[in-house]
Amino acid sequence: TNPIDIISIILLVLFFLLLFSRILLLKSRGIQPIVFAKTHPSDYFLMPIMFLLVYVALASVSPVLPFPEFLLNPLVESNVLTWIGIFISSIGVVAFALSLISFGNSFRMGIDTEKPDKLITTGIFSVSRNPMYTAFIFFFLGLILAHPNIAFICVLFGLYIPILHRQIIREEDFLKKHYGVDYSNYAKKVRRYL
Repeated sequence: TNPIDIISIILLVLFFLLLFSRILLLKSRGIQPIVFAKTHPSDYFLMPIMFLLVYVALASVSPVLPFPEFLLNPLVESNVLTWIGIFISSIGVVAFALSLISFGNSFRMGIDTEKPDKLITTGIFSVSRNPMYTAFIFFFLGLILAHPNIAFICVLFGLYIPILHRQIIREEDFLKKHYGVDYSNYAKKVRRYL
């Protein structure tokens, strides 16, 4: 295994350690952080696509995972592009950590119509209305640059980003209805992504 593969695996593990540790922390405080599909069953599409994306990422760096090899063959081989990708993925991990910090106890996966917390507009939320999802995109985009293959590109751009964007639109519609003028004023000042 080459150093880029090892760094990629470390970034993947770190990314998901951040996610799962926050989920466990909130559950220990009596907060249900996973509320997917409570408002619409199609929300479940995001999870299997995320798992597929993670599987393709792991298959790109680990020959032991079964996947058609021709779909994992690098389209471009460039050390510069690879290191740029690792840098962008690292930015994604840092942005994700900052999102979790800014979220505090308000972090949810999905739309929480029963117990929504306060509107977060400070910290990294003063830069992006959706810093967590933006961090996801940076993270996986960086991994694609480090491991450019057809499978990764198709899953990220053909499935993951479109369904993630749909989820963002649904969440923003809820936020507009729930927080009213406060959210509208916030949305005028801060962009959806960057």
